Amino acid sequence: MTSNKTLPLSPVLDQILHGGTGVSLNLPAIRKKVVDEERMFLTEGLNNAFIFKFPRFGESMDDAAANLDELQTKKPRPIETGLYVPYDVKDPARGGYAIYLRAPNYANALRELLGIDIEHSHQFANDVDILNLIDDLPSLDPFLLKESFGLAGFKVSQKYFEISAKEEHEIRELIQDKILPIVGTALGVRSRVDLINKSKGFLEAIWDPTLPEAALFVSAFGISTGDSSSVFGAWKGITYYQHAFQRNRERLALVFSWMGSELSVPIDIQQNRAYAEQQRMYKHSVVTRMKEMVRELGGIFREYESCYSEFLDRANPKPFREFLLSASQIYWLLGYCTTAIVHICTAFRTMVLARQTRRLSFEHTNVLLSRLDLAVNRHRNRDSTIA
Repeated sequence: MTSNKTLPLSPVLDQILHGGTGVSLNLPAIRKKVVDEERMFLTEGLNNAFIFKFPRFGESMDDAAANLDELQTKKPRPIETGLYVPYDVKDPARGGYAIYLRAPNYANALRELLGIDIEHSHQFANDVDILNLIDDLPSLDPFLLKESFGLAGFKVSQKYFEISAKEEHEIRELIQDKILPIVGTALGVRSRVDLINKSKGFLEAIWDPTLPEAALFVSAFGISTGDSSSVFGAWKGITYYQHAFQRNRERLALVFSWMGSELSVPIDIQQNRAYAEQQRMYKHSVVTRMKEMVRELGGIFREYESCYSEFLDRANPKPFREFLLSASQIYWLLGYCTTAIVHICTAFRTMVLARQTRRLSFEHTNVLLSRLDLAVNRHRNRDSTIA
């Protein structure tokens, strides 16, 4: 006798297929909408894969910094970049293989699953460069992705970047407004009109770190001119993630409110009372780690604002200079926390908010907790098979 009961997707596969903007990129769906000349990868096998990001918890801020000292090597990072290759691209929920870009078997997996030989052929150089560019970003947020592709000169369809012109303009204005006073203080200009006129080159350098003004600006803080591109990129990223955190705060507050209310008690708790205490303890553990992550995130932004104010209000550049020197490490830490928050909010939206009663069964509560746990799990193992 067969059961009509649909088995839930594994937490990892659910996030890859339904994680949404910033977490995963559904290349097969986008490929159907773009012409050949504007596809992301020349190798069609890659265009049939999903690109995803997943927090690699286990590192503190100091650990992340240590790992990021050599950004050009395949060192561990607090964010995993993966390719999900479905068994059947028409039915990706059936399962498939995951290729992690920082795994020791990365080259072999690409060759065996997608026919890409990154070690002995120039044929795939463009595709490998794009994979490395994506791997160098903490998340797949459309704004950051579009900026990076533009700076690198890769011509792909705008359909790969789900961001409106209005939202992109607002984010650019936000970043520019945050950086402009710092430039003004460095140049000794206070009037906004004068500052915009006199610092046009510096503002352009925010979006094109190859301009000489970028090197001059960071060198004023005692930072190597060769690091201007990474410093500006990370600084923009930090400001962007501050915006993203504010954007997600209300959604995250809903999660915490629900978890602490009677609504989170399963409808059939009496029928499962033998396991009720075990589930309650599990929920407490997950919520505790979620709160710790949010506190860590808030602490970084408070430090950022403190260093920022110290320079603007007290003309003390030292804290801000030290902040800029660690910007790349902080950028990655913010990226991995932001990605985890997106996972949490997405799981809550699809499993709780989509229900009229906002109440779950005991079984579905366990599924939700497992997905939230995966987002904040500090000891997650990678698996090449996802089912």
